[in-house]
Amino acid sequence: MSRNQKFALKILFVVALVAVVAQAVQAHEPERVRHGFFLGTDFGMGGAGLEYYIDGEKYESEEELGAGLTLRLGYQFAPWFGLSINARGVGQGREDDHILAVGSSTITATFYPGSGGFFFRFGVGNARVKTELPEDYDTATGLAREIDEEADIVAFGLGYEWMANDHFSIGLSMETRGGEIDDFDEITDATIGDATFGLSMNYFF
Repeated sequence: MSRNQKFALKILFVVALVAVVAQAVQAHEPERVRHGFFLGTDFGMGGAGLEYYIDGEKYESEEELGAGLTLRLGYQFAPWFGLSINARGVGQGREDDHILAVGSSTITATFYPGSGGFFFRFGVGNARVKTELPEDYDTATGLAREIDEEADIVAFGLGYEWMANDHFSIGLSMETRGGEIDDFDEITDATIGDATFGLSMNYFF
């Protein structure tokens, strides 16, 4: 299990705990209903990981802490279900100027069980994976080469949000995305993944 995957599992526990506490606090508050078109964003800390094989030898990125930003436009069909187009970028860098960036877009369904604050998301889409290595980079210590390729991905996320008023929500969310890159040149079995945890906000029109 990669460091990012372990990070995501820990965050799952934190978000679930926050959801339980928040549900108890909100039990006696007036109900506010999600409705119509919405714009949203997530901003969080996390990272990305890349792995592949060349002639049977495994290469993988050295996982470092990075940041991610998601923008979305969607429609809330019911208090318990919304559909959106999500654009997301996750990047991380090291002191030696080695950069790994993943930009992706998905069609994402968000479900609110019981029309409450807890939610989970599923999405499918496409990602572009890019590595940038310094000219004097020693390939024996990390990635074997620069990569600029596309991949089909799936996305999963969960979190908890509070309706601050009739139009605006704010909360905590975790999201992870991953997929497989088609073989190219001498590279086979290439996979990419990212995970972030942070603030989630939506504005309902």
